[in-house]
Amino acid sequence: MTLVEVETESGITGVTAAEAGAEAAISIDRFVAPHLIGQDAVAPERLTGIMKDAEILGSPVYCVEVALWDIAGKAAGLPVSKLWGASTYRVPAYCATGEVRSPERRVDDCHRILDEGFKAVKLRFHSDDPRDDVRVVEAVRSTFGDRLAVLVDANQAGVLPGLGGHRQWSFQTALEVALELERLGVVWLEEPLPRHDYAGLRRLRDRLGLSDDEFETFDAEAVATLAAADTRTVAPFSKSAIRTEPLTTALGIAKTPHYQLSIRPFPSTMVT
Repeated sequence: MTLVEVETESGITGVTAAEAGAEAAISIDRFVAPHLIGQDAVAPERLTGIMKDAEILGSPVYCVEVALWDIAGKAAGLPVSKLWGASTYRVPAYCATGEVRSPERRVDDCHRILDEGFKAVKLRFHSDDPRDDVRVVEAVRSTFGDRLAVLVDANQAGVLPGLGGHRQWSFQTALEVALELERLGVVWLEEPLPRHDYAGLRRLRDRLGLSDDEFETFDAEAVATLAAADTRTVAPFSKSAIRTEPLTTALGIAKTPHYQLSIRPFPSTMVT
């Protein structure tokens, strides 16, 4: 993790962090910082082009946008959420789990999650046999019933570079798992297919009658156009290395009828 600070002549400092090492600092120093000098720091949307151009020259530098919005909020004396049009101070939160665990251990985790005040839990799928993952959901549902809503991250969007052993689900596997989760009353299915397989996601929706998926910020408009999720829940990554500009686009999309917005922070608070 690299801490990034952007200073202004008026003494306001915007703070952010990059989920990266020295390469992010070098890219910011070479390709971003020189072009920010003398610019209006409280107009982040006018400066996004700098980050877009820098992307082709080095590692992702979108974290700088977060610092610029931090400056804009501090200059206005308002939370950035207010600048983006927030109308509430409270939103539902779930607890995300980060490891694959046995049904017994996950039930133990969920007792603690419920005791801490959470009303929903997101379970991570990544077993070699997806039926083992479904058994975890069955155990949680049978133990807690409606006291704890269940969400599922199928983890099929893609593979991180350098990580092997990932078995990508076929469309048929995604459909069979989704039907089982529907039977178990799961309210959210994330990444059942590769991230950019919009046609497959639409097919899955058509076969199920309902399907939600998570789409990172840079996919928000494409997903809305293709209507790849039945309830059209657009869930951008609020990640330090990913642009905030498409997040504001997603906020606009979510204001239209039949859309919901669910922002997933990352790195997020996890129970492992």
